[in-house]
Amino acid sequence: MKYSYHVHSTFSDGKVSIAKIIEHAKILGLDEVGISDHFHISVDDILIPCDMELNEFDNYINEIVSYEKQTNPKVKLGLEIEFVFETMDQLKKILFQKPLDYIIGSVHMINNKIIDSSIDSLPSNFCTDIVKEYWIKIRQMAECKFFDIVGHMDLTKKFNLKPKIDISKEIDAALNAIKEADMTVEVNTSGFYYPCKEQFPSTHLLKKCKKLGIPIIVTADAHLPEHLTRDFDKAFKLLKEIGYSKLAYFTKRKRFFTPLE
Repeated sequence: MKYSYHVHSTFSDGKVSIAKIIEHAKILGLDEVGISDHFHISVDDILIPCDMELNEFDNYINEIVSYEKQTNPKVKLGLEIEFVFETMDQLKKILFQKPLDYIIGSVHMINNKIIDSSIDSLPSNFCTDIVKEYWIKIRQMAECKFFDIVGHMDLTKKFNLKPKIDISKEIDAALNAIKEADMTVEVNTSGFYYPCKEQFPSTHLLKKCKKLGIPIIVTADAHLPEHLTRDFDKAFKLLKEIGYSKLAYFTKRKRFFTPLE
């Protein structure tokens, strides 16, 4: 089974329309393509620059649902949502009874500051307090037991900056919470194209996930249709070496598995 779930359209920060994404997915011979544009309910109603406008949300849902009878490829309805603990109740009300297939939970912001836009914008305490807080937020996100997939876990390494303090306790607590919440971790191949030159999360963390029995899905974080399956073969090879034999996929918020081939 061939599929790609972490995909952005012009509803957020993708470069082409949903129709163009689906068209290219068909050319690639994908069985499924999932659209997962950015969505975010902030405390102060300020959007992250890549976010979908709230007044576009219903149009987004309706456009993807309009493809529900299509089978070549099947089109899945997803979202990538910025985790904000304070607005979780509001978020749940907005998403109530929406026909979502999966929700990717991500952390791009710490203390209301974006941590992955540019290395020059990072605060001086990034490699200490910020990276520690990142893993605390990943744990808190998992503890909500609302999201299906952990998005680009290990994002703080994007600019190839290493923690200057021991964060092993925070990482282990986050992974244990992910396991307890029965979430799936994505292997996000976009990391190969950033200064870190490695998938998200790291090979070391993927081995920890395997030991804990945390399921995996391979994604591209595609913003262009030609990136839909970028470096999937590389990720599949790594996962087989680690010991994974199956990948997760989703339908109406329920997880299923397909062999890792």
